[in-house]
Amino acid sequence: MREEFARQMGQFKIKPKRKTAQWKDFDVARLQISMDNEKQTGEKLKNAVDWCCSGRFEKVVAIVSDTLNWFNLSVKHNLNKKDALKLALSEGDDWLSRNNFLYDYDIEIKRWDEWMLHPEYEDRLSIIRKLFLTNEAFKSNVNEVSDRIMESKLSDLTTYSESHLKRFGEMSKEYILCELSVFSIMFNEEEAIEIYPGSWLKDIFEILCTYSRQYDFLECFNNKPYLQIEFEKNKSFEGQPLV
Repeated sequence: MREEFARQMGQFKIKPKRKTAQWKDFDVARLQISMDNEKQTGEKLKNAVDWCCSGRFEKVVAIVSDTLNWFNLSVKHNLNKKDALKLALSEGDDWLSRNNFLYDYDIEIKRWDEWMLHPEYEDRLSIIRKLFLTNEAFKSNVNEVSDRIMESKLSDLTTYSESHLKRFGEMSKEYILCELSVFSIMFNEEEAIEIYPGSWLKDIFEILCTYSRQYDFLECFNNKPYLQIEFEKNKSFEGQPLV
């Protein structure tokens, strides 16, 4: 029985916010990490890992989505795909070096390349692209998420040229489609609950799983277990926070 857990002693307490399943029903947790998310570095990341590794799960996997970021880097630095991927991988190395406390835990660390280099990745991406072009509801949801990405990455849209914004918009959509292709491989590997301090692609998942009879690998998006966490200042924290 996993009922009693150590008191949360970090600078931040982890509070479950939104969910599509009960985390207690799962032995495996995948902590999805966006390297440029301020909630997923330093003390907040450490407190999230503490929460996951304090007996709540038998296995914890940290997903470092480094090479997924090549799309953003390509636009930001005007790089071709090869050079953007190289830079993204290097930034992933730097991020892991800065957050090397992860290696102190009994967790599995996986990086995005593991799935982008998977033999089924490109074929699945091709199918998902086709659905994007033919399903208006799917396209509308992807476009909406793409717009949110643009707003979060580009602080003042008026300072960018029309061509730059157009390219960024196109790359943001491709970013989402590639992420979905990776998820279709990742989610089929083992049953787990996904943990992330942000919104989830629930509406997109619901559309994709309607095609599971035609493409069975999309069944993994059906009722995908997910837990959104948030951070609350711990009033009893007395230690030194990570920087």
